[in-house]
Amino acid sequence: MERPDRYVPVGDFASNYGDAVMTRHSLRPSGEAPTKPARKIAEEPRTLDSETLFKGERELRIMHGGACYRLTITRLNKLILTK
Repeated sequence: MERPDRYVPVGDFASNYGDAVMTRHSLRPSGEAPTKPARKIAEEPRTLDSETLFKGERELRIMHGGACYRLTITRLNKLILTK
């Protein structure tokens, strides 16, 4: 009897993983699961001082993905980013 292309999970696995589906191509020919590629170690992000960014102002605008965002310093000296 030929195996179907897809195996639909049942039981606890299905309830925990919803639409998870295992195909016959999910395993290597040896029967082992494929290994994940090694993660690239992230470099430390740049750190900027807010005084350098704001240059004495209380608000600045940031263009990102075609949208304009406002970064504002509040009266309590907190930062708020709004679209």
